Amino acid sequence: MMKRFSRKRRGEGGNKTAAIDANEWLPKIAEQGIVETESLEAWPDAGVPDTVAAIGKGARADGSAVLVAFSPNSATEAMIGGLAAAQQAVEADSFAGELLIVAPQWPAGARRVLGLIGKTSYTVEPVAAPGLTEGRVVVEAEPAPRILASSAGQLASRMVSSESRSAFSRAAAALEGLAAKHGGCVRVGVDRLELVVLARRVAEIRADGESAVLEIQIGGRSTTPLSGADLAGALDGLEGQLRRRLNDRKVREGEEGLRGRVIGQLAAGSELRGVRPWPQPGADLDAVDGVGINANGDPVVVAVREELDWRSLGAVLESLGPIESLLPVLFTDTAPPLKLGTPRLLLTAQRFSDGLERALAALVVAYELRAVSGELGAGIDLVSKSAGDGAESKPSRRGRRRGGRGRNARDGENRGDDDKEENGDGGESAESNGDGESRSAARAEGDGEEGGRRGRRRRRSRRGGRSGGDASDGGDNGDAGRRPAKAKRAAGVASGASKKFR
Repeated sequence: MMKRFSRKRRGEGGNKTAAIDANEWLPKIAEQGIVETESLEAWPDAGVPDTVAAIGKGARADGSAVLVAFSPNSATEAMIGGLAAAQQAVEADSFAGELLIVAPQWPAGARRVLGLIGKTSYTVEPVAAPGLTEGRVVVEAEPAPRILASSAGQLASRMVSSESRSAFSRAAAALEGLAAKHGGCVRVGVDRLELVVLARRVAEIRADGESAVLEIQIGGRSTTPLSGADLAGALDGLEGQLRRRLNDRKVREGEEGLRGRVIGQLAAGSELRGVRPWPQPGADLDAVDGVGINANGDPVVVAVREELDWRSLGAVLESLGPIESLLPVLFTDTAPPLKLGTPRLLLTAQRFSDGLERALAALVVAYELRAVSGELGAGIDLVSKSAGDGAESKPSRRGRRRGGRGRNARDGENRGDDDKEENGDGGESAESNGDGESRSAARAEGDGEEGGRRGRRRRRSRRGGRSGGDASDGGDNGDAGRRPAKAKRAAGVASGASKKFR
């Protein structure tokens, strides 16, 4: 007993996540010029655990407020931690400055979550800072997209001979029977068929050319060819391992058992239609427990945990993009109404980490948090804890002016000068117009490519005015300077003819 207790204690200590010391990392961020502030100090009261992200607050030279969120381990955790801190600053001090999210790397999953940030009173700037890590930064390969096949028959079509297809179909039917018998599911990828029970992949049939094998992944991995005589014995052994796992009290009363019971209850109820448990192929332990369609036709992603913490939320958010791409296959035969798009979130847990709602409030994803309050007869009592419709989507970047921040005021001045030119303000002399235009041109030249074009157009206008006639013509000089040479000669001939006639 003492030996088992000692192993447990050592295991618990090894699973703890190291704290991120803000007093260590924030000075490094400032020294490398990643954040340009007059001051930057740790903010321990941000409401974000130090195991998730280091949060700092400061101010720029112009007095604008800046928040910094940093994690050396996960850009997604730095993002949701920074959003939660910024939302708290909005509630406390009406924060309207800039939130900088700093991480050494931004993998594909974190970049997908970045696209879920909605319209906020503050600006969000993600920053990749590989220089903050010691040694070299290893570039990770882009993960292959997880694609579903429409049916097991489609997967069997990869095989040429009818005997191989028949053997594959029999093995697939056996896994489907085990899934129905033990509350699991079968998901069909492009090259394999997987049996999932209590959120964990327990077996799969892999198709490779003309051969296919059954691989059992619980109770020790074992592989059996589908054409072999031992297939029936391997399937019997798989069912025995499943029974042993389901009868294990730690599994049944632990998180995996809770995930299986909640998703089974939702699938049997009327709240969601066509619930597809554990839909992502290729995952040993799926981050998402199911997806279904609510009464309004919106897809709803369900995630169940004993404790939903920051890391679990990050994994669920990173899965939303891949699941959205699977929706057309998952709900091919679903009756209307059906609105494919960004799914809603239904997060269920016995315990929730503090501050998650603030991070979710900054995202465009509608969400609901439900607490497991206990057993209700043969089912589980789920009580709504909080809900939100998601933030407003950001305006599209298409059509925005180029040139970076701080250009709105000067753009307004330049637009005002353009309006004066077009309307032909005749109350001023050409000299005064020229001085005003030169000042506007000087401002426009500093505003990037568009301002440069306006400045050159005005200079050409002034040159045309000086060479085209009387300076008192005012706004007409620009038009005269831009007229073709043939038109100018025609105007000169007409002028001479009128003098001769007089």
